[in-house]
Amino acid sequence: MFVFETDYNKVHVKIKLEDRVCVIKDNSGTGKTLAISMLKDSRQEVSNNILFIDYSNYKEMLVLCKQFTGKDDVVICDNADLYIGDEFSDILSTSQAIFLVVCKRVGLLKISGEEGGFYCVHHTCDFLSIEKDRRF
Repeated sequence: MFVFETDYNKVHVKIKLEDRVCVIKDNSGTGKTLAISMLKDSRQEVSNNILFIDYSNYKEMLVLCKQFTGKDDVVICDNADLYIGDEFSDILSTSQAIFLVVCKRVGLLKISGEEGGFYCVHHTCDFLSIEKDRRF
């Protein structure tokens, strides 16, 4: 489990990841990338090893990702539907790290219900959270 809580400017941020593979699937403009940016900017407050991947650096980061295999490691994949493929799926299936996968489509993502869950971003003008979506 990974829990992160901080104040970012005037916004209270709370992120709670309960699964090994946590998927945020939602439309554009719902706060997904904003939440990841807040976490990225505040990462010095986090004791875990965190690796951030997005479509601009995914080739280099997938190589680094193979080193993030421990239970205390966290890999955050923004816009993952742009680079999900066999190599990414292989890393997901062999690593023990926690993955937060942010995407608009999950068609190519291969995870089982035992290891993963869907998450959602909730936000108001002064609060932002990522929590498990209990509807699934």
